[in-house]
Amino acid sequence: MVVTRTPKGGDKMIISNENLRDLQGNKGLTTSYFMGKDFETEVAQQNEPFVNMVINQGATPHPKVSTTENYSIRWEGQLLPPFTGAYNFEIEVGYGGVAELIVNGQKFVYDLKTKTLKGTLNLEANKAVALKIELRHKRYTAACRLFWTIPDPTVIDAQKIMDRVKNEGTNLVIIDNAASWMELISKNVPGVKYNDIFVVGSNWLGGVHFVKQHPLFKDLPIIQGLDWPYEMVVKNGNERIGIQMEGEELVAGAYHCYPQQLGTAVGVIACGKGKIIFSTLDIYNSLQEKESTAEVAHKLLFNYIEYSK
Repeated sequence: MVVTRTPKGGDKMIISNENLRDLQGNKGLTTSYFMGKDFETEVAQQNEPFVNMVINQGATPHPKVSTTENYSIRWEGQLLPPFTGAYNFEIEVGYGGVAELIVNGQKFVYDLKTKTLKGTLNLEANKAVALKIELRHKRYTAACRLFWTIPDPTVIDAQKIMDRVKNEGTNLVIIDNAASWMELISKNVPGVKYNDIFVVGSNWLGGVHFVKQHPLFKDLPIIQGLDWPYEMVVKNGNERIGIQMEGEELVAGAYHCYPQQLGTAVGVIACGKGKIIFSTLDIYNSLQEKESTAEVAHKLLFNYIEYSK
């Protein structure tokens, strides 16, 4: 069994291309690239499946953008809400950028003090509304990732899932929101204790991930730090986390330099007749990416499923 949701619902997730339409009515969003941080000169336009961009310092977002600084990007099209109710929106922006979000005519502006862009809007099921995101990038690593929390009426019975693992030997694979499951897991598995999570941070300020030899990383580089080819699933920023716990088998770890912290990024927990495989790597959001570096996400998911058989 593979899960991506939190046990209590209210999941924050990248908005899928199933819920986006570009200016021509295709899945995704019309994405325009500009030289200049105020949209001065358009140099390229293409369809992007969703807004989940991370461009490391020294790279450019598009071959026709000839600078690593002072450029701008606009995503626009329509949003298709699957349910009626209140939607929470959030944009994660890189350190050197500022973003703006407009949904159905309502503008949400990036807060420089809190380094966040968040907003709530009531929408009707299957009624398309206009969507536009603008990023002004000045310098350093560029990032723009659009998340939402939807009013999903479907509720999962997380305890029933744990009972199936313990009593029936069902193997559980958690590839997103892993930290949100840890309290429930620690209550159901003797000897497992969940302490907390920590943010790994950026490469030059925080820490790194590393991996040992294990079938979960079959045919992938092991016994090293998670550099190439793992860059798509190990992103910079506040989403790189390590889980501090006891009683698990650590397969891939994460550490933070100061203050010194060590935790698990990928692990295995024996649970009654079954086992639980969990990962904080960005596998789920990378599965729909077009870049060749996203292939590692497919390989990791394949390995997790093979190991769980």
